[in-house]
Amino acid sequence: MENLNTIDTLALIDLLLEQTAKYTLMNVEGGNREEYERCKLIISAIQKEIEARRQAFGDNSTASTVLPDFVS
Repeated sequence: MENLNTIDTLALIDLLLEQTAKYTLMNVEGGNREEYERCKLIISAIQKEIEARRQAFGDNSTASTVLPDFVS
């Protein structure tokens, strides 16, 4: 996986959505334990990167308004 700080914010949110869908599917259907743990780590890393960006740009920034409320 590439360094998350090089990914555009909207692409990062798309990646979070993809990983969340994958994680949810594994919870319902079952899956490889290693893949499940990897997915959890990726989701956590993405959430931390989004939060770091939100803090770096502040609440009054255009960049922070791109992030939906459910991400916080």
